[in-house]
Amino acid sequence: MRFILLFRTFTGSFAQRVTPEPKDLDVRLMDGPTGNEGRIEIFHEKEWGTVCDDSFSTELGHVFCRMAGYTGAIRYHHSARYGRGDGPIWIDEPSCSGSEMSVMNCTWTNKWGETDCEHHEDVSVECSPERIPGWDLLKLKNAQAVLENDDFKLRLKPLLRQRRNSVSEKGFITAGFLEHFSKDEDKWFRVCADDWSNENSKVACGQLGFSSFNGFDYASYTRGERLRRSQFGLKDVKCDGSENNIQWCSKTELGESQHRECKSREPVVLQCKPGRHYSDRIALTEQHVDNMFTRSRQPEGLNVRLKSGGNLGSGRVEVMINSEWGTVCHDGWSVLSANVICRQLGFGTAKHAFSNSEFGNGHGPVFWSNVNCTGHETNIFKCQKTELDIDISAYKLRMREKCNHGHDVSVICNTPKIEEKAELNLRLVNGRHLREGRVEVQVDRKWGALCSDDFTMANAIVICRQLGFGHPHQFIEDLSYWGASDDAEDSAVLTGLQCKGDEYHIEECDVTPFGKCGKKSKTPFTGIVCNERSADLIVDTVLLEQSLHINRRSTGQLQCAAEENCLSETAYLPEYHATQYWDPYRERMLLRFSTRVWNRGTADFLPKSARTNWDWHACHGHYHSMERFIDYDLMHVNRTKVAQGHKASFCLEDNDCEGGASRRYDCDNVGGGNQGISMGCADTYLYTLDCQWIDVTDVPPGEYLLRLHVNPEMNVSETDYYNNIAVCNIIYENSAGQLRLYAFNCHIPDDYEGRYISQFYTERAFVGRRTGYARGETRT
Repeated sequence: MRFILLFRTFTGSFAQRVTPEPKDLDVRLMDGPTGNEGRIEIFHEKEWGTVCDDSFSTELGHVFCRMAGYTGAIRYHHSARYGRGDGPIWIDEPSCSGSEMSVMNCTWTNKWGETDCEHHEDVSVECSPERIPGWDLLKLKNAQAVLENDDFKLRLKPLLRQRRNSVSEKGFITAGFLEHFSKDEDKWFRVCADDWSNENSKVACGQLGFSSFNGFDYASYTRGERLRRSQFGLKDVKCDGSENNIQWCSKTELGESQHRECKSREPVVLQCKPGRHYSDRIALTEQHVDNMFTRSRQPEGLNVRLKSGGNLGSGRVEVMINSEWGTVCHDGWSVLSANVICRQLGFGTAKHAFSNSEFGNGHGPVFWSNVNCTGHETNIFKCQKTELDIDISAYKLRMREKCNHGHDVSVICNTPKIEEKAELNLRLVNGRHLREGRVEVQVDRKWGALCSDDFTMANAIVICRQLGFGHPHQFIEDLSYWGASDDAEDSAVLTGLQCKGDEYHIEECDVTPFGKCGKKSKTPFTGIVCNERSADLIVDTVLLEQSLHINRRSTGQLQCAAEENCLSETAYLPEYHATQYWDPYRERMLLRFSTRVWNRGTADFLPKSARTNWDWHACHGHYHSMERFIDYDLMHVNRTKVAQGHKASFCLEDNDCEGGASRRYDCDNVGGGNQGISMGCADTYLYTLDCQWIDVTDVPPGEYLLRLHVNPEMNVSETDYYNNIAVCNIIYENSAGQLRLYAFNCHIPDDYEGRYISQFYTERAFVGRRTGYARGETRT
């Protein structure tokens, strides 16, 4: 699995020696185990290249990490630690002090691409996982002030006697004294209340992950507290309410001998208000959501959502206009606009605002560019913006130089920290890095393993989300390594965990304990590897609708398909099975179509099974890397399934690529090839191939729904499973012995508002649709 972190850094000119060339620089970290670690690559002259490890230093690592939005470097690795890159080696032997905002401000010995290095000398860096608070691509010139105090921490400290009134049902501390952490003294201090304003409260609560604040009885809350003994670390705070973090406000930090300097001698006390994601338990509302097609935990009435983020409050920004979801272009995007999005969704202020599809490309319309909020708006629709032309084809949108889906904006919002202990606490232990390890759960104050019997990817999704570690890369059953912690039992303390995948915490999942744990091994424990990046598969509905047709085919041509169970049940009845393959007059009726599955995610899609476990199918002469890659179902409007098919991924490869992506996976190589789907590429199966159909020989003419479900068993990690389903309306007709097919409304249900999309799945959707072009049957 490879990880890519891509950022554009706006800089000035070179410090010395070399004439300034580009004024902006793209940097990415490649193929590391986590998003903050990998091989350094730079985009120059329309080509990605690497950096030589000659004379590389930790100081230089600080600069590259800072360009990527991290606070600094932990260490660097020489000699192509994360694999050799390709293309040119752009940089060799720059000299940096470590304080520069860009490598372009360092002293260079050589010019661009001037080097005697080879790719076995490519350098990699491990950055601190701490992001620069408030870091924004359009405001990097302001980031120096952030770096000088790169972790401006606040917390609410409730009085012990008021603790019950200060903690929400979900375990968030919502009220208490506002405290600031002094890094110099390694201690928490209170904030002076002199001239404290509502704008200050709004920013402070937003930084703590809350959408707003409440007024409450200060005197009652603090009665009996010796306020005059308070020590203060911050005073004279003045915010205008648009900031995402107190550190951007005017303020005075108090040093070691100044902690009594507060005229009123009163500390700030706040009561923050949780947003909709926390104040209400957002359940799956069956009355407006059709579980046959899509599931969503989006609060009702919101026309903004975040997609493909592994953690709560993160993802690609999408807005809904005329019941359809679309994205926002990065032109003019800023933290101020991101703040409005986050608060509208019920989170705090924006922790980070991203351009250039940080969470993967969208696939619908791009509605807006140049969104310009002041930071005070309550709704992103109230901000100034430029509306884009949406009446263009998907192809023209992809080819558009500006405001294509490679420019979609994303955010990470501040979310409240759970201070109180939950009933089921989690941790990953003894892994190679923070985001992997043995899953240990605390039940009744006792730590132990999580049973791996019947464990699913949906469980792994919730565990990684609860821990704040992003998406699950994989989970390991019957774990024989990554032993137990010293304070944990070497046995399972929780069995029968059953998550749907959209819960925030495993306490929201069903738990059905089942007797003894250990059906297959003596170590029935669970391990998980989480990461920030994952694939995201999308069906090309345009190609699907254009290719649907009816085809009669002789059974003599279907022997391989029969071996792979691609025909309906009647094809295998004894009275037919023995003779049909040599009888040229026997035919099957096939609903044929092409499928193109794009990977719009942030990592390659790879089969779950290792190559050594792939199945060889001699008839077709290829390996099967996944037995169920796409399910095909034909259903009545009442959801009764009348016929089905499937695509075993007998060859996952890059057939079509765009946006600068190149083919990396090819099944024609020796040993079954290196199967997968690269980011920005698609695996395409044309209708001419075996099993690209549903056998409808036994299906009577009528009105139907065609449903395609990619990665239906969730065996491989993705950033978003809701968009894995595509649906078409089908009218299958027999007119005087001539079969005809009408296909229309091919779409991804997750792209539309629930009430709106439900009309496609009723009998009314077929009225008047027997007009225009009808695809007649073909014979092969």
